[in-house]
Amino acid sequence: MKKLSIPRASALILACLILALCSTGNARVYDVNNEFVPGAFPEEVSSRIFSIPLVPGELMVVYPGSVESRVEEMQALLLEKCGVRLQFSGADKLDEKDFGGKHLIILGNIMNNKWALELYKRRYAFADAYFPGKGGVIINPAKSLWNPEKNVIVIGVSNDDDLFMGFKAFVEMLEDGAKTIGIIHRLKTSLKFPKPPESVTPAFDHVRQNLQTTMAPYWSIANWGLLYFLSGDTKWAEHFRDGFYLCYERAEKTGQWIPESWTNIYFNLWKMVMVWELLDDDPFFTMEDRRIFDEVILGYTHFVRWLPNLDERFAPPGEARQNHTTFLALSLYYAHRYFTGKYGITGLAPMVDKYRRAFDSGQAFSFRPNDDAGGYLYLAPLHHLTYSMAEGDDSFLSSGRLRTLIDLITATVDNRRDPVSFGDVGGYSHRKEGSPRGRELKFYGMAAWYYGDGVYQWLYNRDSRGRVISLDTMKSGGRKEENPIQMHFGSDRVFTVEDMYSGVYAVDIKEEEPTRYLGVFPVMLDESSLRWSARRSAKNSQLPQADEKYFDKISFRTGFNPEDEYLLLDGTSTFSHGHHDGNTITRLTWKDRIWLFDLDYIKLTPRYHNGVIVVRNGIQEAPPPLNVLDYSADFTSFGFTRTISRDYNGADWERNIIWNKGRYFLFLDRVKARQSGEYRLECRWRTRGDVDLTGNELIAHRETNPQARYFRNRLPCKRRHRFLIALSRALLNRPPHT
Repeated sequence: MKKLSIPRASALILACLILALCSTGNARVYDVNNEFVPGAFPEEVSSRIFSIPLVPGELMVVYPGSVESRVEEMQALLLEKCGVRLQFSGADKLDEKDFGGKHLIILGNIMNNKWALELYKRRYAFADAYFPGKGGVIINPAKSLWNPEKNVIVIGVSNDDDLFMGFKAFVEMLEDGAKTIGIIHRLKTSLKFPKPPESVTPAFDHVRQNLQTTMAPYWSIANWGLLYFLSGDTKWAEHFRDGFYLCYERAEKTGQWIPESWTNIYFNLWKMVMVWELLDDDPFFTMEDRRIFDEVILGYTHFVRWLPNLDERFAPPGEARQNHTTFLALSLYYAHRYFTGKYGITGLAPMVDKYRRAFDSGQAFSFRPNDDAGGYLYLAPLHHLTYSMAEGDDSFLSSGRLRTLIDLITATVDNRRDPVSFGDVGGYSHRKEGSPRGRELKFYGMAAWYYGDGVYQWLYNRDSRGRVISLDTMKSGGRKEENPIQMHFGSDRVFTVEDMYSGVYAVDIKEEEPTRYLGVFPVMLDESSLRWSARRSAKNSQLPQADEKYFDKISFRTGFNPEDEYLLLDGTSTFSHGHHDGNTITRLTWKDRIWLFDLDYIKLTPRYHNGVIVVRNGIQEAPPPLNVLDYSADFTSFGFTRTISRDYNGADWERNIIWNKGRYFLFLDRVKARQSGEYRLECRWRTRGDVDLTGNELIAHRETNPQARYFRNRLPCKRRHRFLIALSRALLNRPPHT
């Protein structure tokens, strides 16, 4: 039987499966589930309004132990304002059984109140060491996790010193003599929080004039709602509401919930549902508004539940998942939770099978995703953690997979604090003071919180210093560069309230130097990743062997200072969004400059990477999907590695790296034929700066001084290719770059 070869399982293929089905009989199924049917919502729309009675015995204040000395003052504030003396209980003294029959006021954050932490995991609370920040407070309503008939007011602050201030701010929002607590939203923060635009009409007009646009503002609609929930600014609520009406209007006019030929709805539906779940008992929204919200969400849910990305034939068990599947799974999870939990709607069990296939039977088995490119690397694991934390499942953390994921993330962030642009990455911009925070901070923050490991706190602090939280919204007008998907995936430069959807889990513990990441640092592939590759190997000779060790990435660094050398060697030529860059250098930085790089979204073949190209009998095959780590060694002054690409177009390519720390990297490449034939070998290097080639010497000039910044290329001689990267003595001894 002929074996199917899938050397690059592109996300584009998955995204376009629905289009391919148009030529099959299955297309009708998706058409039917995409039909706009007015009034199709099967239940009476909920009229529930958030309210908490200010009655002793029915309401309890749960506070951290660090504010114990001021409890009587807080009780006095409430007594003076409302004439009621409530029960105050320390968070550490309570069990879940104490909550069942009570409404709650929960004061604190994830570090000092375990009940605030439980709400945070579910995304009903938002306070950690980062948000709202020192001197800040966020007050928001929430549904009780312990009794669906009860409500919660969350008073979140980042620091213990602000606990009393936060409670006082809450009391000041109550009316004198109040008997009940209604919806309360308040945000005080020193972070740059946006003001809503007076109008979003240009964005809406773009959709009305282009009903089949692939840039429908689903992403922005969700963000507007979340910004209202966080801030209480009703202008955001108006934009959120009007956005849902636009979605309904579009479906009504076209006869389809999703009229576009390619859609990003399954990337964004989970956010729309999550935000509406936070707001669905807010009196700002009328019964007609609620009907529109529920019909739109149900219509979109019917559409996405039939997408094939999570059919078993496309998502075998035990494999890491690709971001398209995990985006879809999150949308299915939140929609299922909303409709079954709130309305008891039945018949949605197949949705459970799909999202569990993505997470519990998929991504849970691997620390890394089936995505091997810059920003894509973070998505599927983050989606899995968002889901598992909401479910109260910490197995990804307790198993150590989060630790290994952070090993990979740390290895792939260079000494300039920039993620390496391997795989499908279409642009690069150096992170500077005031740049938005990167996605890696969510993992560092969560690991510091869960493991109490000061190394992760060090990494979090290093990569967050001088960064700001970006809460900008999509610009109006709908131009191509404003496509929400492009902004989400393009890089970390532009994103909106992403931190708020999954949480940062920021804490403030004592730092420890990350010495474990210095020297030669290999990150190895796990069993799930090897299984993924084995099922898609083009040759039997490229199947993983039990006696070989296969690496994901190897970093070389003497420290984290931008002046120190940093080099990254890639280990894979497989996975979605990945390139044929196994055994190649994807970045070299030194003296706060980039010297070797890898950067292109489309050009994936070996000729566009820093490595050897093997052509046999005029044919260039794809390189092997995996690469072997034969050995690695790290000493005080030197480091060594030998890595092998086996059966690369009929030959084995062996790359030896000799690292004289602080002085040079020496590459010795050896190609040994396994099959007879006529071979053509090339070794390519993608450099920065102006390049001069004279004889056997290549010099790359950076900026204005050609004698200060260069590296040398010793061209092939006899059997081996030797390549020496060194910086001139003048550059090595110069003052730090500013």
